[in-house]
Amino acid sequence: RAPFAPPVAMAEARQAVLVWSQHRTGAPPQRKEYVTFQVSVPYPSVAWRGAVRSVYRVRNAIVRQLYPANPLYLLVTMIAVALGVVYANPDSWWRDGWLAHLLWDIDEAVGHYWPLAKSWPVEVRVFRLAAIASVLGFFGLMFLDRLLLRALLAYRGWLYQQPRQTSAFVMVWGALLRILSGRKPMLYSFQGALPRMPVPPLKQTVERYLASVQPLLTDAEYAKEEAQAQQFLGNEGSKLQRVLVAKSWWASNYVTDWWEKYVYHRGRDPIMINSNYYILDASVGAPGVSAVARAARVATQMVDFARQIEHETLDPQTIRGVVPVCMNQYRRMFGTTRVPGRTGDELLLSPRSRHMCVLRKGAWYKVALLDRAGRTVRPHELEAQLKGVIADADARPEAEEGSLVTAFTAGSRTPWAEARETYFSEGHNKETLDVVEEALFHVVFDDGVAPRNWTERGRALLHGSGCNRWFDKSITLVAFPDGRLGTNAEHSWADAPVVAHMMETSVTSEVLGRCYDKSGANVVPADDPAPRELLKPVRLTWDLGSEAVAAARRSLAEARTLIDDLDLQVNKMALYGKDFMKKCKVSPDAFIQMALQLAYYSDAGRFAQTYEASMTRLYRDGRTETVRPVTKESRAFVLAITEGDAPREETMAKFRAAAEAHQMGYRDAMSGKGIDRHLFALYVASKGLNVESPFLASALSRPWRLSTSQQPHFQTDKWPEIQRRVDEGSIDWVDDSGRPMRPAFSDICSPGGGFGP
Repeated sequence: RAPFAPPVAMAEARQAVLVWSQHRTGAPPQRKEYVTFQVSVPYPSVAWRGAVRSVYRVRNAIVRQLYPANPLYLLVTMIAVALGVVYANPDSWWRDGWLAHLLWDIDEAVGHYWPLAKSWPVEVRVFRLAAIASVLGFFGLMFLDRLLLRALLAYRGWLYQQPRQTSAFVMVWGALLRILSGRKPMLYSFQGALPRMPVPPLKQTVERYLASVQPLLTDAEYAKEEAQAQQFLGNEGSKLQRVLVAKSWWASNYVTDWWEKYVYHRGRDPIMINSNYYILDASVGAPGVSAVARAARVATQMVDFARQIEHETLDPQTIRGVVPVCMNQYRRMFGTTRVPGRTGDELLLSPRSRHMCVLRKGAWYKVALLDRAGRTVRPHELEAQLKGVIADADARPEAEEGSLVTAFTAGSRTPWAEARETYFSEGHNKETLDVVEEALFHVVFDDGVAPRNWTERGRALLHGSGCNRWFDKSITLVAFPDGRLGTNAEHSWADAPVVAHMMETSVTSEVLGRCYDKSGANVVPADDPAPRELLKPVRLTWDLGSEAVAAARRSLAEARTLIDDLDLQVNKMALYGKDFMKKCKVSPDAFIQMALQLAYYSDAGRFAQTYEASMTRLYRDGRTETVRPVTKESRAFVLAITEGDAPREETMAKFRAAAEAHQMGYRDAMSGKGIDRHLFALYVASKGLNVESPFLASALSRPWRLSTSQQPHFQTDKWPEIQRRVDEGSIDWVDDSGRPMRPAFSDICSPGGGFGP
């Protein structure tokens, strides 16, 4: 079991079908007869910090363009070349070659418009021209390096070989990749070298689609599907394919922008349960018992993670330690909110946000994450602030208006968009809404009885009461009364492994830090300086009229109907794990998928179209692709088991064949040769060109009865140290009752997370 690793499929399967079957456009947009302009002048200190950030961004952009070289190499090269040219023999190529003459002629031409440049001594002009030429040449070499790196990264043969069974060719390829990848890359150093996702051959996609549905259809149904496919290939298919190929030449990814727009942002159903997902913390126990102390500690760790993203000092993720993946999703992790629209939502990005919002008993608070000098608040300082917030919220009656406004985010998107335009577009409510939406992230302190097990915590994180989670926020940290934590995340801005990486980094830092004293409070460092001047938390208020309250109650009623319809169970299977599966020389993912197919067929008596998400982050701006676990091989294996008359050896052979077929499909999906994103993009193109396609309509309207995913592996380098401390018994830990305990390694790992139907 991998720690902090929710499934990445989430509700993608359901949302994708809604694009074709249940999309509603909503009410027409309102027209305004005037335009309001607002000019904001920042404080000098704010303007200064903004200028400093701009300088850092420019510096990071230059470093990215130079990578894998170091800027110091550029400086040394520039000086060495310039001095070498200045002191070179006047008759040498350096001073009298075609390049020297070309540069001198350009400088002469520039001198007509900038006479001062021609007035400099000859040696100074030569030094300047040589320096400029060396800098341009250096950047050119780095550009060629990235092109070569991109060519190497476009190779996918390594995916089809086991790590310990690589060929000599793949080993040479890996060595070249390591050499060209440089040392100590920044977060986005590889973005310019990642290949663009290719558009698969149309005939190949159609053939693979037909092979995937054949085990699900009768002979008559398959014949009809095959006839539609052939008609599609001979008519509209080639035209739509040309559109995608043309788009792939100029877009960073031919499918991702459409996927986000139509699968996520055009959906009008509630995103609570249907789209958002949750992440649990440790499996058993926790490093502390105080919800306030743990929330303060993890919140400061999240701020540190956000700073690493902003400064691009976070290490980029790689596969097998050498193949980089796209990190662009990290740009939208913090300060991001999904804003409802009448026909489609948008993402509001507030990268300069320096506060978080806290929700307790319906009351919203703005809590600063920096002191007046711009330094990050320390955990014990933030803990004191949060204690004051909770005390203030508990001393007053529950803030019903805050809960009602929050309920809008749990209901359907069009009513929320209409309410936002009507009741929150100006005045005091807009000011409060801006504070909530522009927060770096949210923290919610649940009250009442703490959830007792994984299932109850999962339900609380996934939907809460329907009015105590701002479901539009990119990340919401939830603290339970017993000190357990969890996360609810909006799905459209990034996939679950990205949030899981952040949570894993934050919580493992908490585990290794020995952060709490015997009372559970954050430890104050011995060398702690004098108290700093902190910004006090601000209680936020709303002004709701009767119509706004009625609209909010309708959203809340819709949310609670959806909650009542959900059946969630989080179970643990401890008989064996992936080590046993690997000993059987079978991929753990394929093993589980075959078990799921067998279980579903045994229960329902039929096969079901099954969705499994794989990542496509090997390509620039890649997100996910669908793996279809139902194959003719998996069908043969399931029938061999259920009919019970096949010899054991034959059944095992069919199982291995099914597992290998599944793994091949998974590798194809990661390699950009999947089925469903290609079909989806073809469908979008057909709508844009007003082309009707019975084949696409049939293929993309088929419901997914099972939605599954594989959990990602360890995403930080802290786990070996945690294992070492677990072995020596030096980790401070308490059980679910708050008593000290010696945890096993599996206790610290997360059970993962989940999503709605």
